Parts: sequence; C-alpha cells; structure tokens
Amino acid sequence: MTKQIEQENILIVDDDKDILQAYQLLLKQQNKLAYVCDNPLDAIDIIPPNWCGVAVIDIYMPYLSGLELMDKIHKIDRQIPVLLITGHGDVPLAVEAVKKGAYDFIEKPIDPALFMQKINTVLAERERHLARKLQKQQQIALHLIGESTWAKTMREKLLAYSLTTLPVYLYGPAGVGKLLAAKQLIASHTMHVNNNHANSNHTNNSHTNHINTNSNHTDITPSSRAEAITAPPNPIEIHNLQQVDNFDDFESWLLRAEHGTLILQHIDLLPTKYQKLLIQYQDVEYKANHDANNQHTGSLDRRFRLIVTSYKSPEQLAAEQILLPEFYYLFSLSKLEFLSLQQRKKDIITIFEYYLKMACKRVNIKRPPLSDLLKKTLTNRQWGNNVSELINAAELFAVGITPTKESSMFCPPDHFFPHNFYADRNHSLEQNIDEYEKNLIINALDLHQGRINEAADYLKIPRKKLYLRMKKHQIDKDRFKY
Repeated sequence: MTKQIEQENILIVDDDKDILQAYQLLLKQQNKLAYVCDNPLDAIDIIPPNWCGVAVIDIYMPYLSGLELMDKIHKIDRQIPVLLITGHGDVPLAVEAVKKGAYDFIEKPIDPALFMQKINTVLAERERHLARKLQKQQQIALHLIGESTWAKTMREKLLAYSLTTLPVYLYGPAGVGKLLAAKQLIASHTMHVNNNHANSNHTNNSHTNHINTNSNHTDITPSSRAEAITAPPNPIEIHNLQQVDNFDDFESWLLRAEHGTLILQHIDLLPTKYQKLLIQYQDVEYKANHDANNQHTGSLDRRFRLIVTSYKSPEQLAAEQILLPEFYYLFSLSKLEFLSLQQRKKDIITIFEYYLKMACKRVNIKRPPLSDLLKKTLTNRQWGNNVSELINAAELFAVGITPTKESSMFCPPDHFFPHNFYADRNHSLEQNIDEYEKNLIINALDLHQGRINEAADYLKIPRKKLYLRMKKHQIDKDRFKY
C-alpha cells in the first residue's frame, strides 16, 4: 500500500524527475515541504482525508493526464485545490480545466515569484476552507441533534451541500427543521462565497449578510451601522409562497436575492409561470476573468442560490404535474428528506435533554432529572409538530409542566415523580394516599396506551386488582388509547 502524505502540504506530480527536483529545491528555499511524485497513478492513494494542501500537476503525463488525475483527486475531496502546469499552446485546455474545477493554471516557463505567490495564496485558502468546514460541522451538530443513523447521515449531507452552490430541495412533515437546515446552508454558503480565492473578481471579505424574511430585514451576524452602509450586501431572502400576491412581487424577490440566497417555503404553491422564471435565474453561467498577472481565472455562477421546502417530495409534485420537468431536474440530485420523530424515536430523548439544558440555563434554574417513566412517555408520545413541539415540551418541563401523550394535555411533574409528591394539607392521610395511587395508575395506563396487562405488570399488581382500583378512582382505560 502506498504511504500517505504526512507533514507535506504541497503535492507535485510530473513525469520529469529533473523538473520535480527543481520544484522541490525552490520550495525548500521558501521553507515549504513538498511531496513529489513522478507517477500519476501513485498520486491517487497518497492524499489523506482533510489534507491541508494543494496539488500541483503537469497537464500532460503518461498513464494518466493532469485532468484525469484532478478528477480522481476531487473524488477524494472536491475542495482540494489543483494548480495545473501547462505550456503556452495549451491555454484553451487549461481554461477548460478551470471550468471543470481546477483552482488555476500556470504557464511554462515557470516564474518562481509567481509560482510561490500562487502556492501561498492557495494554501491560505485551503486552510481557511478546512477551518470553515470544522466550524460548519460544529454548527450543524448543534442544530441537528441526534444519534440515529438518519441524523448522522443528514449532518454529513448538510455539510457536503453547504460547500456547493447547488439548488437544494428539503422536504418532510411540519416541525422537522427544514427551515433551520436551510439557514445552516445559508451561513456556510455565505462564508464560501465571501472567501472565494483571491484572484477571483467575486472576492470581498467585508460582505455584510442580510436576511429578508418577507419584509423584515435582520442581520445574521451583528455589524456596525458603518459596515452595513459601506459593505456590499450578500442578500438572503426567505419567503413563504402562501404570501405571494402577484408576479411582480415574486420577481422582486429574485432581484433582491442576486448574488445571495433565496429560500422559498411551500414550493408546491409556485405557479408554472413563476417556475419558468426561476429556471431562467438558475441557468449556470461561466465567467472567465484575468487576474493582475494576466493569469486566467473563472467561475461557474448562478444568479443566486435557491433552497426550497415542501411537505412533499419533488417526485410526488412532479407526478402530480405541480412541478415542471425542468424545475424538478434542478433538484433531482440535491434533495434531502427530513423524517418525523416517529421515524427517529432514538433521537427524542437526546433532543429533549439538549433543549431542557438550554432552557434551564436561560432561566437560571437547576435542571430537573428525567425518570425512566417520563423518558418512555416522551418516546411513545405522538409528536404532531415533531421537533418544534418537542422543544416546546422541554421548555415547559424546565418550568415545572410535564407533557403527557395527548398534545392538549399537561399534568404536574408530580404525576411522573411520585417521590416528590406533596400532601394536600386540607386532605386526610387516606385522601392523599388515594390521590397518590390514582396518579400512579393514570401514568401507568398513559405509558402503556391503556393496555391493562402491561400496566398491571408495570405496577406489579394482578390485573383484577388494577380493574378494581380503576373503578374506585373512576378511570376509563379508553381515554389512554390512541
């Protein structure tokens, strides 16, 4: 097995060993560590995950061309920057390579000063990219909580999509976090755009980001008034299609989203005429530029990034002829399904505990413990509004209100924590004991959805005795079935 790169952050691949030696000497004089390779086939296996480096590749080599090697490197990590070395007559081919994902190219004969400038620039950007990627991983982990297979996979997919400008389609039932996920894509996309490589005409590290949710403008991150006035905006438009009044209003959303991001909720409500306009705005355009050193640069641009949400999958809407085929194909490879809590029960307690901790910290109170009974109740409960409803339940529990299985019912925490039961001074000992017993039976039936055998086993009493106690306290088992 080929040994992977360890300390070196520059990989140079050229079939000419003398040229490799010259590169290595130049870089060593600049205190740079380079790994040289004269066989492009060997170069494929030596790049480790999250490598903080740049690949410098000769465009013409035996066995594997520079373009073919670049494709294979980008299958490892699409964001690894590749500099192509080309002869003067190969400029059109190199420009085409930039369109396909090369960071840049340098013409022979190599100017050492220009070569080192590009190496330093691209290494700095690669380092920033990996720092952003780590930051984004941490942000997504905070907002998409859970240890289920789905949650882990979704975090990976959100991270991957956040590094692109592709249109994205998010779908699933109400309250599952589609808009929150869209905002995570916004934050990362904004960073990605603002830190594009230094020789691009799109570079501007002082962008101020604004969100327009219908007519309300707020900053993603705080900025001074002076910055807000002088810095060019990177607009973010969030709109609910239930609220679009006419075509002119819709077109104004698109114009305000230029060079930014547009989020459209309830995409199934988008009329055909509006879809056609969006398709035009999402056409990919290649922009060829030249930097100060007359080196060719370029980028693939859309007028804005498009993120849409719906309760239904794009396939469903296409089958129902709600989406135009051309509009559907914008998202055919970039769609994410969000599951209900019923489909990812393993995450319920993890999410509840996280937001309970946040709520208690906010109001400066001690976090109450969760009994096994409450955990089972939360897990078995039907969460109609999914994560949104679970978050509300956690906040209520922090201030002493415990949700039962029925969405409209709440009972005191004492029902779930009998050891904290406080006697009513106006009642006799016998009355308080009866009330305590009643609460235990109600919660056992609630936990087991009215199934008498399971409730009796849980309470460790015969089924007949449980029926007698239920009759005494006028408890109907049917009220717990759903």
